Amino acid sequence: MRILLTNDDGLACDGIRILAETLSAEHEVWLVAPDRNRSAVSNAVTLFEPLCIKKMDERAYTCSGLPADCILNGIYAVMSENPPDVIISGINMGGNLGTDLIYSGTAAAARQAAVMGFPSMAVSLVEKDGVWNYAPLADFIRKNLTELKSLSGRRYFLNINAASFDRYKGVRFTDTAELNYGDKVELYRGPDGNLYSFFYGGKATDDGNEKSDYTAVKEGFVSVSLVFVQPKCADFKNFNDINLKI
Repeated sequence: MRILLTNDDGLACDGIRILAETLSAEHEVWLVAPDRNRSAVSNAVTLFEPLCIKKMDERAYTCSGLPADCILNGIYAVMSENPPDVIISGINMGGNLGTDLIYSGTAAAARQAAVMGFPSMAVSLVEKDGVWNYAPLADFIRKNLTELKSLSGRRYFLNINAASFDRYKGVRFTDTAELNYGDKVELYRGPDGNLYSFFYGGKATDDGNEKSDYTAVKEGFVSVSLVFVQPKCADFKNFNDINLKI
């Protein structure tokens, strides 16, 4: 199988390197990843400046843009003559659970691939006791790649998460948790007289959904979620008494 790997942490990070090494024994693996950390950029693409695509090794490239840019350039430039069979974003250094999907560059790369018609998945590891053990999750992807590929497509991408354990209790097909981050912004007046803001992320808490990705990972399972590519709209049947005027 021809596989395109990307991430939002950058090409030099352990997660993508270990996943590439694990899959390369059985597959043809290509890497197009950001040249620096691009976390939490969501599905942004670069519109008004050229991007630098630099060959770093055989089948390994950096892109000066964002994760979605890496997908666009991986498909239309680097692998244009022989497109990939599947696209994997990760393994990310940190979970992408529930509400994280709004912000995640890792998930956005998988979403962009699905928009373009390719089977895709985002894969993320949650740190445990200060340890980042990517190998078990990489091996899970290797062993189940054919089955995972068959689940995704133009309408969905897979979002896969697990904690940094040596062994997992099993696999759960999950919903996405609603997270409350407890974020805050602090304002400071600089010596130049201008106002500066600093964003501080809090400790995430979940909504208690026992079927969520957050719960599955916390309890030692690999979480697999099937995520819609297109934004879904709410049903208006409960708003029949609302009269909008022109």
